Amino acid sequence: MKNNTAMFLLQGLFAFILFTVAGQASAVAMLSFDAPTEAVVGSTIDVGVRVSALDAADDVGGFDITIGFDSAILGFAGYVLGNELADPIFGSFDLSLGEGPVGVINIAELATLLDLSLQPDAFTLVTLTFDVLAKGISTLSFNAFAVSDGAGTSLLDANAADSSIRAVPLPGALLLMAIGLLAMQRVRKA
Repeated sequence: MKNNTAMFLLQGLFAFILFTVAGQASAVAMLSFDAPTEAVVGSTIDVGVRVSALDAADDVGGFDITIGFDSAILGFAGYVLGNELADPIFGSFDLSLGEGPVGVINIAELATLLDLSLQPDAFTLVTLTFDVLAKGISTLSFNAFAVSDGAGTSLLDANAADSSIRAVPLPGALLLMAIGLLAMQRVRKA
């Protein structure tokens, strides 16, 4: 297990260096989560990871993002890369490591499009899917991130917004439990 964690962190560090070696921040782009603020235990939720505030001259050519979450409350179920970096025929290079150490996900992608100029100034890089496991609050945080243009120049300078999801019990289950308790109380009295 130790070797897997070390390899995961080493590969993440390598990808981060790969994305940032060509240049430093040229824009004030922003990373954020498009996530519900509340979710019912037992349900599945989708969380978008969005890049926004891109200048007209800035195009996203690749990204490497490591996200932290509370694995006692949320269970990582998978991801789907957005289509803004993918060539319609060839797709894109998915360099993601997926789920690493408990409560950590790494997602990375390199564009295969030759012309990135048609990208909008804000779009979803990846959609993450989580199973809501237990009641509580899970913070989604950007533990490490690199977003670069087609030439490898960094587009972000520590601009990332974390998010929280509050997992609540299923209201119907509470109602059924209350009815069951009332029925048990009536049986005892009789």
